[in-house]
Amino acid sequence: MNSFFKLALYSIGSLVFGPALAIYLTFFGDFYTLSLKYEFLQIISDDWDIVLHFGLFWIGFYCMLSMLYEYRKIKNKAPKLDWWQTEVIYQIYVRSFFDSDNDGSGDLRGIIQKLDYVKSLGIRAIWITPIYPSGGKDGGYDVTSLTEIDPLYGSMNDFDELVNEIHKRDMYLLLDFIPNHTSNLHHWFKESSKNHSHNPYRDYYVWYPSEDKINPPNNWISVFGESAWTYCETRKAWYLHQFLKEQPDLNFRCDAVKNEIEKCMRFWLEEKNVDGFRIDALRHLFEDKNLDNEPVVNDARKETMEYSDLRHTKTADQPETYELLSQWRSMFDEISKKTNRSKALIVECTSELNAIGKYYFYNNRPNANFALNFEFCSLDVNGVGFKPRNVKKIITNYHKHLPKKCWSNWQLGNHDQKRVATRIGSENVDLANALNLLVGGTAVVYNGEEIGMQDLPKDKLTFEQCMDESGKKFGPEKYADKSRDFCRSPMQWSGDVNAGFSKCDKTWLPIHPNYKIKNVESEEKNENSHLKVFKDLVNLRQLASFQWGSYQPVVVNDAIFSFLRKAYGFPPFLVAMNFSDSPTQTNLAISSDIAPRAYVVYYKKGSTVPIDSELDYKIKSSLLTKSLKLNPLDLIILTWTATE
Repeated sequence: MNSFFKLALYSIGSLVFGPALAIYLTFFGDFYTLSLKYEFLQIISDDWDIVLHFGLFWIGFYCMLSMLYEYRKIKNKAPKLDWWQTEVIYQIYVRSFFDSDNDGSGDLRGIIQKLDYVKSLGIRAIWITPIYPSGGKDGGYDVTSLTEIDPLYGSMNDFDELVNEIHKRDMYLLLDFIPNHTSNLHHWFKESSKNHSHNPYRDYYVWYPSEDKINPPNNWISVFGESAWTYCETRKAWYLHQFLKEQPDLNFRCDAVKNEIEKCMRFWLEEKNVDGFRIDALRHLFEDKNLDNEPVVNDARKETMEYSDLRHTKTADQPETYELLSQWRSMFDEISKKTNRSKALIVECTSELNAIGKYYFYNNRPNANFALNFEFCSLDVNGVGFKPRNVKKIITNYHKHLPKKCWSNWQLGNHDQKRVATRIGSENVDLANALNLLVGGTAVVYNGEEIGMQDLPKDKLTFEQCMDESGKKFGPEKYADKSRDFCRSPMQWSGDVNAGFSKCDKTWLPIHPNYKIKNVESEEKNENSHLKVFKDLVNLRQLASFQWGSYQPVVVNDAIFSFLRKAYGFPPFLVAMNFSDSPTQTNLAISSDIAPRAYVVYYKKGSTVPIDSELDYKIKSSLLTKSLKLNPLDLIILTWTATE
């Protein structure tokens, strides 16, 4: 019987029989008194008086308890989750993934050839970095056309085949979409730069007319440093670029621009059947209409101001951005309904946590399905240390700012961040992956993190080999500290030449020298490898409590980080890990939520260094949660019988 029907039935029972008995007892006392008024009740004997007396009470009481039980069941009913909530999203940096034609760069056909590998990880959703024609200044994020394929990566036919092969495997494809800016080589910008009044592209970009070629309109700084304005001689005006000068910002106060971008989105979502977008640099879409100066942080006064020296109240997170995002969400929902396939709207949001709510909802209208969360990317030996209390603080702070009923997400790194093994050490990769995959919400994984790839060593990339213009602009002495190339080195598939990435003489970026020992092929053969642990964790997160259950930190101290994932009516899971370099014993049974005896679901030995007291927890073996022992870097997952 349907739970909602049962709830209605029991509600009626508890509301009718309970009050009926109360009224009867209050005003009439017994059936004899009542029978003096109603003759048909005179046939009821004293014995039946007692039976009915208690019968009404227990029927009402039973109905009330049943009503509460059914209400709780409905309240805690397993939610209907969409694919972008249940699946791990695997980010592929296309140029570094796999080279199918041996020209030194990864390509679309290379992804097709490796789809079965991705699926073998337990992953069914892929986000690929930009594949559009570009000016080559920012890794594909300086687009010259938003509806074509860069020949470097293949053809539109290759893309169509990729989509078909992905969908044939019941997988999903997200494209990186860049609406904030184009390349200065885009024909829109070339036309907009012409100085005549009847130019249809005149307002496509943010221009400030001026005869002054020396002083920009205001103090705005680009994300990559230096002024966010560049003077155009032909237009006799300054143009805005919040990134490189080769990436002019589009003007979204121009209706023609809005229409052009929507047309591009529909091309991929409707005609090419992609499953959604990861929208780049969304917070920068609009800027202050009056072009007022931005406030300076702590009254900083430097000869060369940097992006972090300003509070970005005029160039980011503007109300019009949220409004436009609401319009895009309506379009996505409309296309999802029309195609009968859910389209995901995921946005890059590097804003402060207190601003993320508006990227989910604005003026009571839904916006993005979720805004990417970069909080774990701050974990670094040179920054926020990989320590239990720091991890707890990051998770708690994020949950505190996430609006109610909004979907969370986590990632350890991406193509703009140092790799996690470089930031916190290879020995911590398994614990980091466990956090990313198991604390709740969608997990986003950068290709190579599953095998613990590291950044290219600083001495293995010369200034001449550097491909990242945002790093190269700092010159031969500083490029190594600024370039993002180090985390973009080619995927390490095997111990063969070029790590199995390509058979060419020279790859677009150097291969990491550790490829002979750290590669997919060798880790697939090793039962204790990062890859094996990663697959196990992805498999575990398919369980209900990991998919949508509540998150609750348990014991967190200098050594131990533990948390409980619990979904009503399903087995809970207690995850515990030892971050320290010493064996430790802890009491996890600190609340009624934790069972005194639990069963081992998963155990991963941490340190490979010999320990005096070796632990060997067997799957399904039982242990007492009040005295759990863990060796350095151990990871254990426990469970017990589900309670309702």
